[in-house]
Amino acid sequence: MKKRVVHSSLYFLFAIVVLILSVLSFLSYLSDGALFSEHFFSLLFLELVLLAFSVVFFRLAILAKGEGILLFVIGGFLFLFGLLPLLASFGLLRFLPVIVELEPSPFLLASLLFFSSVFLIVDRYFAMFRNC
Repeated sequence: MKKRVVHSSLYFLFAIVVLILSVLSFLSYLSDGALFSEHFFSLLFLELVLLAFSVVFFRLAILAKGEGILLFVIGGFLFLFGLLPLLASFGLLRFLPVIVELEPSPFLLASLLFFSSVFLIVDRYFAMFRNC
């Protein structure tokens, strides 16, 4: 039981780090790179963070054993928003019969990270007390 609390608190801390990254990315987007480096909060960085965060959601959904359907749906949504633009920018979607040019707004990606991290923070906060 104590191991579950430690895992929940680690996910809680990871979600707080992603929340801070999303806020900093949003501030970087609003200031046109004056506050923070544009390279650090580029689209590629946000897409990679979305992919990593989707893996966290998938892992939590698998560990929930039937109760994590919402976590799985959110993880799939984040995975698609992270993977499809990466595949399009590397030219791996050229086999499709239409030309795919996906370049989502940094504001959209930062908003996705923000709201998904807030959801995970609330979920893990209640999970820590549910497991005690």
